[in-house]
Amino acid sequence: MEHSNFYKMELDVSGVLDHRWLLAHRYALVNPLQVDKSDWQDLPAMPIAPPPLHAQASLLPQLICLDAMPPEERIGLLDRVERWQRRGIAFFCALLKSGADERSVAGHLGRRLMLRRPGGGRFLFRYCDPCVFRHLDWLLNSSQRNALLGPVQVWGWPDGDGRWRRMFKGEATDEALPLTAQQWQSLEQMPLINRCLDELPMQEPGHTRNAILARRIDALLSQAHDVHGLESDEDRLLFAKQAIRFHPQIHRHPALDERLRRLHEEPGLKYCTICDDLDDNALQDMARALARGRDRGTP
Repeated sequence: MEHSNFYKMELDVSGVLDHRWLLAHRYALVNPLQVDKSDWQDLPAMPIAPPPLHAQASLLPQLICLDAMPPEERIGLLDRVERWQRRGIAFFCALLKSGADERSVAGHLGRRLMLRRPGGGRFLFRYCDPCVFRHLDWLLNSSQRNALLGPVQVWGWPDGDGRWRRMFKGEATDEALPLTAQQWQSLEQMPLINRCLDELPMQEPGHTRNAILARRIDALLSQAHDVHGLESDEDRLLFAKQAIRFHPQIHRHPALDERLRRLHEEPGLKYCTICDDLDDNALQDMARALARGRDRGTP
């Protein structure tokens, strides 16, 4: 995706959520599916719920108006932040700067939760989840990001490593948020992208969760589905990991090419099943053969 001069992301110098962040942002978001209601129900909260989801308002993100709290009470929220951080959960899933009132902000963010699919129906866009928001840098273009933020000038979110990042809105743009077919595919396979990002460092230390790796995973998952017809999550994940861990063209090796062709000849056969006999050493041998360029990967 292209990057605009009116858009930027940055890592806060402190790297942590402290009193300066709480005092500098007018609003915050809490995910009630992760944080107990008893820990946020005393705060000035307003649900982000579009009309079709009013019945589920208590399960949707809650907009906290930090400006409605005295500074000392706002700073006191750091105790809750630290308590939930010890559990590995971010108490706030976002901190927002906006000059608009809370109803305008909540209304806009609520409308953005529902996207219309090209073929009909609606899609719940969980962009408030930091695990989704962290990918919007490469998933959306600058106009789409601006349309998503609307009245929000600055969006801060935890990156999963205890640090906070910020997205700054650019110039005004249309309200529409149309997605391309490729963007829809990327959005729908976001859970698989995140799962791969989490599992790769455990299988092979050295892989850093960043936008470059996320885009590679996204492209490989799409290739597994669109080119080779892999349907199951496990098959597509294995396909992506093989290319990332061993060689970007690993599937051109005859041993894997033959397995992929078998899938078309034997309906119901799983890629994971026919790769059971391959360990890391075998895949590393294939990668070395490809690197030597012998007969297009033939050892």
